[in-house]
Amino acid sequence: MQEKCGIVGIASQKLSSSFELALLAARGVQHRGLQGAGMALNSKKGLKVYRGTGTIDEVFTNDVVPDFDIPNNWIMIHCRYGTYGDYDQTNLQPCIASSPEGEKVVVIHNGQFAGLSDLKSRVEKLNKKTYSDDTSDTYLFTQLLVGSKGKSWDEKIVNCVDKCS
Repeated sequence: MQEKCGIVGIASQKLSSSFELALLAARGVQHRGLQGAGMALNSKKGLKVYRGTGTIDEVFTNDVVPDFDIPNNWIMIHCRYGTYGDYDQTNLQPCIASSPEGEKVVVIHNGQFAGLSDLKSRVEKLNKKTYSDDTSDTYLFTQLLVGSKGKSWDEKIVNCVDKCS
């Protein structure tokens, strides 16, 4: 049997402390990714991201948990099963990048992007930078997304996904 990454997301219209519930759910999908774990949440103070190598319990230790058990309106947790890219911090999810306007974008993804060499070429041209062959497809997608054209994030996402098919 071969699994792909595990993803958990919780959203609420009002601020709530959902970190413990998200961790519990992530432990339920832990079998889908043992190589790394990460989370992103949006609180009154903005975006918080944390990730590391290992299982949920190895990454979110008792020392770390209190920092994230705060009211938020959404939280996402990812358990990594790497299908492309090596196992350094860059490839752990959530992947985060800033748009030219300074907006932070968080991407969690399960699966593989088709046309990886084309995706890598597009990102290298966009950022005028060379990326290692060990860079994950999700990291490259995140970089392409923040540079996508559009008047809204809906348009930017559609334009970005069109370039990845």
